[in-house]
Amino acid sequence: MKKIILFSIFFFTFQYAFSQNCKPTKEAKQPNGDVLNLYGGNVRSGGFGSNDKSVYAVYIAQNNDGKKGTSLIATLYESVKNKNEYNTAVNNFLNDNNLKNSFLEITVNGKFLKFNANSCIQQPAKFLGDIRAYSVTFESDVSKKQIIELQQNDIQKFRLVIGGHPYERYFKKANKRTRKIKEAFTCVNMENVFEQKKKKATEMDLTEVQKNEYSKTIKGKWALQGSNGNVLEFLEKSFVYSKKGLKLTEGSYKIVGNKMIITSSSGNSVSEITMFLKDMLMLKEKSEETTYERIN
Repeated sequence: MKKIILFSIFFFTFQYAFSQNCKPTKEAKQPNGDVLNLYGGNVRSGGFGSNDKSVYAVYIAQNNDGKKGTSLIATLYESVKNKNEYNTAVNNFLNDNNLKNSFLEITVNGKFLKFNANSCIQQPAKFLGDIRAYSVTFESDVSKKQIIELQQNDIQKFRLVIGGHPYERYFKKANKRTRKIKEAFTCVNMENVFEQKKKKATEMDLTEVQKNEYSKTIKGKWALQGSNGNVLEFLEKSFVYSKKGLKLTEGSYKIVGNKMIITSSSGNSVSEITMFLKDMLMLKEKSEETTYERIN
């Protein structure tokens, strides 16, 4: 998801209002008109009489009911005494270099789910002209399989590591809070959650395609190897490049020998087909080579 979505989360993080009618825990309208639905809740709410005032939460977020993406978001709110204490935190772990290495670990039913940061940003909160707190929003990809695990099981362990600084919560047994989070997760629209099914290595057809069959055999969907949901689909004479089902660019293509001529709104290019097997395709543009696997 774009950072513009993450910034908007700050204004909704601490207004917990769970509904039993399978409505979003929170809603955030984006500047472009999109609606971001968040399902989840507070893992820790700070509390009076405690030295630890940390507040952190976890949500599954769906942009336009998942039609424009589904991700996992964790938020953190931390009080500081003054600006100097905030600056110390920035120097120690809240700087951009450290934040990009943040991650979240959730244990459910003895299973370990890990989420690496696509984006992790922080901003200070001012009171009476001085900085007295900061907010952090962590965003990660989440798979359909991981969502199902979170829907079916209560959280046993929550460990959010922000720039190397851990925030942890253990639950020996389900309580009111974990049950509410689990119930909120069940309201996620699973129909719009992107899922990419790749063939097993043993199922792949590695028969070499002859040049005169390139144009015919290339039709279909190809997943970029090593990516998370980047798909190149070849139609009769056109192509669509998408990420997690969201179209990024489209255009036309033509194959001449082992050359692929691409025309799109983002520009024209010529790629070399360096290897073409029934279920594997390697393209080289300039000095960069990419590998694609055929998917259903």
